Amino acid sequence: MESNIVAIAIDSTGLKRFGRDEWHQEKHKVDGKLSWMKAHFVVRMDHIIEAAVMTGKDVMDDQVVGTLCEQITADIGHVTADKMYDTNAVFQTLDSHSPNAEIIIPPKDYTFADNRHHSKRMSNLIECSAAGIMNWQKRRHYGRRNVSETAMQRYKK
Repeated sequence: MESNIVAIAIDSTGLKRFGRDEWHQEKHKVDGKLSWMKAHFVVRMDHIIEAAVMTGKDVMDDQVVGTLCEQITADIGHVTADKMYDTNAVFQTLDSHSPNAEIIIPPKDYTFADNRHHSKRMSNLIECSAAGIMNWQKRRHYGRRNVSETAMQRYKK
């Protein structure tokens, strides 16, 4: 593994579980309960998966960031993720792992400035409010997150 990773993107995707019940439902044309798992990935900008975790469908994205960070042994310079990761706990976990990293996660809708927010989260919120979401995304290179989306699609097909 590299000693210093320039940038990563964090994301998750749902995966359909197949098994004996799938075959039975198809053969006899009966409805069944769908079963899903979630795959959570940390993807480097060169499309290499740096960390991965499989969870049940009910696990929220922000709950696995600590487990993902445990798999990364290098310092990170830039982290992007979608709004589902906009929590103080995620910012704290990422900041503890890589204190010098830029954490680029857009604020959830209806999030207001509050001194209880992590300082990097508060910075994102203020910048988004001042510059507008599109300008903020462009300035902060939020488009790098597309790498994770591309990686997800590659492995799902």
